[in-house]
Amino acid sequence: MATVSEALESSRRLWDAHAQSDPLWAILSDPAKHGGKWNLHRFFQTGVGEIATLLYELARLGVAVKTDRALDFGCGIGRLTQALAERFTRVVGVDISSQMIERAKHLNRFPERVTYLSNDVDDLAVLGSERFDFIVSRIVLQHIAPDVAVRYLRELCRLMAPGGSFVVQAPSRRRGPDDPVAPQTAKPMPDEAYRANIAVAGVLEGTLGPGEPITLDVEITNNSRLAWLQNDVGRVTIGNRWLDRHGEMIRRDDGRTGVPEIVHAGEAVHVPLTVTLPREDGEYECELDLVHEGVLWFTDKGSASLRLPVGIRHGVVAIRSSDNGGEITHVLASIDDGLPVASLTAVEPAPFPMYGLARETVLDVLADCGVRIVAVEDDRSCGDDWVSYQYFATSGEA
Repeated sequence: MATVSEALESSRRLWDAHAQSDPLWAILSDPAKHGGKWNLHRFFQTGVGEIATLLYELARLGVAVKTDRALDFGCGIGRLTQALAERFTRVVGVDISSQMIERAKHLNRFPERVTYLSNDVDDLAVLGSERFDFIVSRIVLQHIAPDVAVRYLRELCRLMAPGGSFVVQAPSRRRGPDDPVAPQTAKPMPDEAYRANIAVAGVLEGTLGPGEPITLDVEITNNSRLAWLQNDVGRVTIGNRWLDRHGEMIRRDDGRTGVPEIVHAGEAVHVPLTVTLPREDGEYECELDLVHEGVLWFTDKGSASLRLPVGIRHGVVAIRSSDNGGEITHVLASIDDGLPVASLTAVEPAPFPMYGLARETVLDVLADCGVRIVAVEDDRSCGDDWVSYQYFATSGEA
């Protein structure tokens, strides 16, 4: 049987290999993104939505989170760390892979607030006695042997500041016949929730040529007084359709992109939407609208869609803003092609190990560490093959 140090060294080598091969897919293993297909801006945007959702959940549970110091355990290249930096004064990301940490440092947009550290031992002494107001760890413990994961869990409890909180996700066991997957069904929201403003800031990527796909940077604002809670009501997406100069539809459902799981009342979020430009010369409109999947388009309840005039003349495409008539040009994302990775290795690194950390074990550890368990929620980040949970805890009053 391998010792703890041997197991950690094996894990470090595995994650270093994935950092050299396909680091974004290694962190978010969407089959459609395998082989370097993740767009870096979209990848980091998933972290923004995730952190917003977690903080909203804590607020809903009555937990006030101080925004001084935050820790991202198992940070990879900083997907959640960078999102935390937009909300906290100081953020630390720690990971077992020095290669992941090097890439995270290269992509760090907040060097004055974010510190990245590598750590390949079974404690977090590298952080000393520092205390954090908020700690997050998602899709991390599932790749760590249970005995080591328990040690890290105790360390995370130790590192919470008085009044601090954390959110930790971990699978419990493989799903069996007695663990049916709960269906995700859509249900209507109150009519007043279907109010949104849609704007396009620019083109994130793509060539402005006839018949070519382009990715728009779409800003969506929840103009209602109610939050869009997709865990409760089902998916909300942004979609588009193409109209000719007479307003007749010539193409429906050209593209769809999901919005963050929770969008607060009055909150604005940015999502990428890929559409395909018409091939023939002419005057068109690209109409953007929000969709409550399985229920309705937001315009069905009186919300305004966005229509972008698009002209094609002699193979030249011009996309005009519908509000001021100005032409929309390329707006490069703040994170672009700066990921310093080698070409994909010819040999695929070994697959990730998956471990379960029993719910009872997690609850016993948290109780033994003296933290208060606020909620335990079902989690689907490991797919339908695993029963997984997300644990919300706080160290109590400051």
